[in-house]
Amino acid sequence: SEFALANKLCRKPIIAVCGSYGRSTIAHMIGFALKQEGKNVFVGGTSEEPFINYAMLPNRDLIDYVVVEVSAIQMLKLENFHPKVVVFSNIGEEYSKLHFNSVGTYIETKLNVIKSLSPDDYLIVNFDVLGNNTFFRNANCQTYWYTRKSFAKMGVMNEVQGTHFHDRRIHSGIHYHSEFKVNEMKIVGVENRENLLAAISVCKALDVSDKSIQSTIEKFPGIPHRLEFLIEKNGVCFYNDSKTETLDQLKKSISAFKTPVILIAGGKDDEEVDYEKYAEEITQNVRVLVLVGECKERMNRFFGNFTQTFIVGSFEESVLIAYQKARTGDTILLSPGNESTDFFRDFEERGNYFKKLVYQL
Repeated sequence: SEFALANKLCRKPIIAVCGSYGRSTIAHMIGFALKQEGKNVFVGGTSEEPFINYAMLPNRDLIDYVVVEVSAIQMLKLENFHPKVVVFSNIGEEYSKLHFNSVGTYIETKLNVIKSLSPDDYLIVNFDVLGNNTFFRNANCQTYWYTRKSFAKMGVMNEVQGTHFHDRRIHSGIHYHSEFKVNEMKIVGVENRENLLAAISVCKALDVSDKSIQSTIEKFPGIPHRLEFLIEKNGVCFYNDSKTETLDQLKKSISAFKTPVILIAGGKDDEEVDYEKYAEEITQNVRVLVLVGECKERMNRFFGNFTQTFIVGSFEESVLIAYQKARTGDTILLSPGNESTDFFRDFEERGNYFKKLVYQL
């Protein structure tokens, strides 16, 4: 495979992010922090940025670290894969029946990467999800854990080493004790904060400075089109969540914010979508709703009764109305909950156009 060929050609330290979900965010956070430290980094392993692209870089000899997302399918025929750091955020039970004949085979394949690690290598594991897994606890390497909770309050400070959240700060005891403030953090949502703890653990293991890690906490905007922080303008924060194209995803995105948002939603109309089922739950955390696109009228029939709602004729108008209705401290969130193909080619084009309109305000 291309991934196997890239691995064969790679002569740089590899950081392998191997969880079932959250891989992209963790990989990009690690890359961002290493760049803050002045390192040259390649981040890839996805369909958008395949690992093989590293081998084609004209300056690949100048790269310090290669950060790659690794799926179980990529692990199937991968030989001599020896990362310097392996991250496991979780292991989901959904798998490709085309490639694996059982969930056991799938999980065994995912865990194979750990067998290649030596005592000089690092394994970073989510304590909340995988803390009871003996395979991780018995790995032949330096294992560090991370948790959204407090190791101190759980009573495991003498049992595990790693990164945890305690007294409104992130604490990490990897190599030496560090504390990080989180009050200026741009990313939102429980899962993103969990991903941040994983990235901090990797950076601490690699001796990235506390200054670079703190800078990452304060400046990392998120993955493009996935609850991506754009800008704060006159006390109003803008987030681009264009990739959210279902109501289940929209419900999850809305819950990431602690205070009600100004929501821009809508898109291609699909008669199969049951808006009524989600209307009350989604609008609980919405102060103002701006609807745009083919489905705006149908959405309004179910959503409009629960919150202040505006129906607009163009995407440009949706951004202007949202900003006009905003007050200092508000958040404007593009999280459409519907497909983009009424006005746009795909969610990326929609998200990029939203960014352009926001920066022009």
